[in-house]
Amino acid sequence: MITSSYFKNLNVSNIMVSPVTCALENASMKEVMDQLVAYHFHGLPIVNDSKNIVGMVTDKDIMRAVYQGKEPSGTLVKNIMSTSIITAEPESTVYSLVKCMVENEITRVPICKDKQVLAIVCQSDIIKKAVASGIMSI
Repeated sequence: MITSSYFKNLNVSNIMVSPVTCALENASMKEVMDQLVAYHFHGLPIVNDSKNIVGMVTDKDIMRAVYQGKEPSGTLVKNIMSTSIITAEPESTVYSLVKCMVENEITRVPICKDKQVLAIVCQSDIIKKAVASGIMSI
């Protein structure tokens, strides 16, 4: 199949989006909510003071926290973020990234080197590349 072979030969570095908006782990949930709304994002990598990735927060994490009655201004993002982080390297293939995203039911993956966030890839980035390359049409 052309789509499969295309993505097996394409590196993540060809579709990753940089720079990446990240939030600090000591930011409030409200600050992160404001970032998500302002940039129309559905998730952000969370970094520590050394800029190392320590988690991810998604709109789903925010919704869960709101449902649990957590106060957005008084809740630190490190207390609601996911710490089981799945990352990829720029040299990874897009096919392996897609496989990882499907198997783990995630929609975005930070692209890192030595725990530093270099870029991010979302489902829409993969679809846009496929359409732009002519292997998919809309």
